[in-house]
Amino acid sequence: MASTYFGDHLPKRQYEELSEMYALSDVWGAKILTQALMRRAVTDVQRIIQVRDEKPSLQNLVRSGVVGEAMLENITAAENELEKECQEVGRLIGWAPFSMKL
Repeated sequence: MASTYFGDHLPKRQYEELSEMYALSDVWGAKILTQALMRRAVTDVQRIIQVRDEKPSLQNLVRSGVVGEAMLENITAAENELEKECQEVGRLIGWAPFSMKL
């Protein structure tokens, strides 16, 4: 089940669509795919920073009973998705096995 914490990952979808249209063996295709992969990775890093900033506060809110466990489960699901996403991006750039522990 996909997390709804971040919503759509537009740069990921764009990269996947471009990878169907262009080949890495083509000079221009390699440039286009590299740029798209960079945009995807930048979005991933922004999301990692967001989770690192928001999770401790959310944990405190859950402990104090202000919000329910469902919100914490949602951010945990987002963390798991980010881990898989980082592994995939790492594989695509040749850093496999790659892990971005949150």
